Amino acid sequence: CNDTHSDGEWCWFTDSCSYIITYYAPQDEVWEDEDFKKPEEETIVVDCKNKYLYDAPYNTKLPDYHRLDLGVDFSTTFRNGHGLKLNLSIYNTYNHLNASMAFLQTNADGSFSGLAYGLVPIIPPITATYKF
Repeated sequence: CNDTHSDGEWCWFTDSCSYIITYYAPQDEVWEDEDFKKPEEETIVVDCKNKYLYDAPYNTKLPDYHRLDLGVDFSTTFRNGHGLKLNLSIYNTYNHLNASMAFLQTNADGSFSGLAYGLVPIIPPITATYKF
């Protein structure tokens, strides 16, 4: 018995959130400046050189996420009752690099630029299953 089955799935979602630094100040200025007051809702993260302030958790929205997955299954059963199934798939068919994280880059003039990184390109998995 031979059988072929194909399938596809398109998924899309929005409102993925991430943290982005809202304020930046060299640590010496923050600790020496008596006029600096932190609003109650801010969280402070300190490294050895700089102070990064976030005005709220998940304060930025990442771009929409979407991808198309396609697959084909080929199945056969042998005379002894054993079976073989071969699956050929393509994950993220149109190779859209969906943003999975965001960072800020400091420009030469001291301003910030936002960068979003996508990590998962097109992936062509092949699987084989032998049933006995």
